[in-house]
Amino acid sequence: MKWYKYGSHVHLLVRRNLMRTSKMMQHRVLENDKITVHWQTEVVDVYGKSRLEGVKLRNNQTGEQTKLPVGGLFYAIGHTPNTQIFQGQLELDEVAYVVTQDLVKTSVPGVYDCG
Repeated sequence: MKWYKYGSHVHLLVRRNLMRTSKMMQHRVLENDKITVHWQTEVVDVYGKSRLEGVKLRNNQTGEQTKLPVGGLFYAIGHTPNTQIFQGQLELDEVAYVVTQDLVKTSVPGVYDCG
């Protein structure tokens, strides 16, 4: 499994102080110098003019907010949609899943849903 391609860097945001995955997968992430893990951190907003330029983060322990410049965002929502950040910005269905057309297109041009 490849975690990165063409020299890209991945920022993994973990809302808690632990990962809920196998020890082997944790080891692969933590030992990969192309991945930075941000513990107890979540996205509170996104920013950019005509495209995504970055995300605004909040440390769940300290409440400190910072900005992280990024060119893409992949949001893993698990089994219960954690899509509150998108309310009023993207069309959501009656149980808060992002509504898509053609598998990945959302109600906002240039914004895609995957996972």
